[in-house]
Amino acid sequence: MGKSGGLILLALGGLVASLAGQTTWSTWQNLSAGPVSATVASAPAEQWITLEDAAVRCDTRRTAGRSAFYEASPKAGGEVFLVQVADGRA
Repeated sequence: MGKSGGLILLALGGLVASLAGQTTWSTWQNLSAGPVSATVASAPAEQWITLEDAAVRCDTRRTAGRSAFYEASPKAGGEVFLVQVADGRA
């Protein structure tokens, strides 16, 4: 491998390290910020939140690894949805 091949590999390695660092930093920031209070109607997707108006049905618990899943619905009525609890407690 010549000098240019080594430089290409070095540049690719730097790019991969940069992308991995950005993903790690973004995830750490989201987790360290803590949960955000939200309602069922205004809840953002794929974020750590505390739902203020959800009724969780504890009798519907299913587990996978360290996570527990429950069925829930808005207290005012509406469609049933799935809630994931990271530490297995609701």
